Amino acid sequence: MPDNEAGAFLNITPDVLKKLDSFDEKLEKIEKHAHTAADALKNGFGSVVVDTSKLESAIASLASKISSIGSKGNPFEGVSKGAGDTEKKTTSMNESLSRAADLLNRIGDKKIGQGSFSGWNIAGLKESISDLKKFVENTQTISKQQQQTAVNAMRYMKMELDYQRQTDEQRVQSAEKTAQRKEAADRRAAKAAEQLARQQEIAQRTTPQGALDYSRNAKYLRDQVTAINYLKQARLSLNTTDANYRQTLEQINQAIAKHNQALQQAGVQSQQLATRHRNLMDTAGQ
Repeated sequence: MPDNEAGAFLNITPDVLKKLDSFDEKLEKIEKHAHTAADALKNGFGSVVVDTSKLESAIASLASKISSIGSKGNPFEGVSKGAGDTEKKTTSMNESLSRAADLLNRIGDKKIGQGSFSGWNIAGLKESISDLKKFVENTQTISKQQQQTAVNAMRYMKMELDYQRQTDEQRVQSAEKTAQRKEAADRRAAKAAEQLARQQEIAQRTTPQGALDYSRNAKYLRDQVTAINYLKQARLSLNTTDANYRQTLEQINQAIAKHNQALQQAGVQSQQLATRHRNLMDTAGQ
């Protein structure tokens, strides 16, 4: 064998051969275990394939939950929206109070009554009523005059709002009822005024001077009776400590006597006329 061949360089001793034999045995064992592991792995994947429906169901459920979370958006979105709503409400309140204050300034000392808001539409009336209500409830520095003005304004705004909501037929019926109530109120007022004037007239005519004045102007028999009544009431009202007491008393007594005499004469004459009438009837019947 030439010197440059590989065997020339190997010195194989018995120990080396022993180790090579041991290495071959280990390779055989490794190959055997490899086949066993391959079979086990194959069988394992078979069982996994059998249970893939459960895995797919779990994956689908997880995907659905992830999608649900995504569709809800930011978890802090509700908090942000709540804060935005609060800010909008605050702004709306401020605008409402500002409109109410401006309205009260425009009303000022003007007298508010029925018809003051007749040119307003329903939307404007509703908004102003709401604004004034918030102003009264939420303004701590409101004066009594402003409060009263706001209350009166809301009252007549509500009346105008109710009127505009009525149908034409209802408006006609309402107008007729209003006219009837006004007519009845006018009659009551006229009657009350008449009674008051009568009371004032009687009060004046039952004074000593008023009774004497009426007595002088009495022409008819009924006036004579009325004059006596006034004179008697005036006599009862005389003040005994007055300087002209006796003189006034004498004038009243003389006037009463004069009217009594006139009535007595009239009574006699009336009786005589009645007697003559009966005599004529008796003669005609014979």
